[in-house]
Amino acid sequence: MAAAGRRDEIVQVSFELLAVHRVDQLTTRRVAKAVGISQPGLFRHFRSREEILLAVVERARVELGVALKQVVETRERPLEVIHGLLEALLGQVERRPGLPRLLFHDVASGSQNALRASLSHLVSAQEGFVVEMVREGIRAGDLAPSVDAEHAGEMFLGVLQGFVLHWLRGERKEGLEESANRLFGFWLAGVQEAQVAVEVTPSAGMRTEKIISLDVRPLIQEGVDPLGRILQDLDRVDPRGLLVVRAPFRPSPLLALLSKRGHGVEARDLGDGDWEVWVWGLNAPPILSLSDLPAPEPMERLVGCVEQLVVGSCLLAHTPRLPRLLLRTLDKSCLDCAALEAADGTGLVWVGRSA
Repeated sequence: MAAAGRRDEIVQVSFELLAVHRVDQLTTRRVAKAVGISQPGLFRHFRSREEILLAVVERARVELGVALKQVVETRERPLEVIHGLLEALLGQVERRPGLPRLLFHDVASGSQNALRASLSHLVSAQEGFVVEMVREGIRAGDLAPSVDAEHAGEMFLGVLQGFVLHWLRGERKEGLEESANRLFGFWLAGVQEAQVAVEVTPSAGMRTEKIISLDVRPLIQEGVDPLGRILQDLDRVDPRGLLVVRAPFRPSPLLALLSKRGHGVEARDLGDGDWEVWVWGLNAPPILSLSDLPAPEPMERLVGCVEQLVVGSCLLAHTPRLPRLLLRTLDKSCLDCAALEAADGTGLVWVGRSA
């Protein structure tokens, strides 16, 4: 069997073993025996138990991400999205009985830092998404302004955890997905009953920037879901500007959510598991792609487009490198400029004519 296929088999078997064993009981000896290979054979594919568990958590994240992306793309109202997320999570638990051990049981365990952070992020990603959907529900008028979004996210996870653990210990007469409607109703009633007045920070007058760069990898390494920070920085971006997010994986649910809200998005694979995501402001122009042109054509094209700008218009350009000399020249004219060096060394340039 090819190495990639064997690695995939080890991850699959490990996930299945979690249905009957705690995370701390998933030893390399147990995994090797279940796969049908020796421990030395196992170590040719994974150097340690922690590497196996990290791969299992990554498999769970990808599967949940696919399910959540589908929910975002097929449900309209924020509360419908939360309902769909609940159905998706319950369905995944039914198909993957080991998933609750990753989502709930071992998050606060004494595992090594990388594993603990990975487990924590797997949990906080679900909670953080619910928090944002509750906020969107408040903005849409589906929930009262006094609903505490953070509390609602905590309550969602608590209700889900308690119900799933009860289901796993019981006779399982009813399928989990079949319980989604009444469980969602229970959660929603609790959210509406426990409304707490919260301070709303006005966005009027907030300083905006044309290009903002955000690296969420440190947050994820700490087990924190970055969705709230991404949306916060997106609010700071000029409607005609660009948010550039660096992530350790392709954030498919985020891409679906932002696309649904009307933002242009592009995910760029940097290799070695790194991704860069470009998010356009709602009124941003398409990017002028110059990065593949031979010199000096990119700068000539960029200067020509800048000269054609009329008052109130702007452009975004992707250049082979950051045009520092040109930017200094433009900055001395009656033009507004912003620039960022992308992760691959190419340049992102915003130019607008205000007068």
